[in-house]
Amino acid sequence: MARSMAAGCPLDRVLGFLARSWTADVIHALGAGGPLHFSALRRVLPGRASARMLSVRVKDLHAIGLISRTQASTGRREVFYALTEDGVAIDIAIRRFALALDASPLPAALAARARAEESPAMALRSLASR
Repeated sequence: MARSMAAGCPLDRVLGFLARSWTADVIHALGAGGPLHFSALRRVLPGRASARMLSVRVKDLHAIGLISRTQASTGRREVFYALTEDGVAIDIAIRRFALALDASPLPAALAARARAEESPAMALRSLASR
């Protein structure tokens, strides 16, 4: 059965989700730093994410199964966030895509712009806006 083209490419939804503020940055930070509690995650992000915005992004990523939320067994209210298996797969895909961009024969201006971006999220937003 042929799929309707009116729905568009499924990758559009994925890139739209990853391009939202701090989403790819959270995935990248957890992929690079392992389990982190909220304040540590907030500190390692580039720029300054508000606690409210980061809370929304963490909840979104948890809701779709890309990050796990684990309560510390110390009895204190410490919660640690880590990438799930699916989250690791997305992190690897983003990193491989970034490497492919660096090595690609894209026009020099586009390749230079992609390398100059501060974070993976900014590179995705730049590509998604084309």
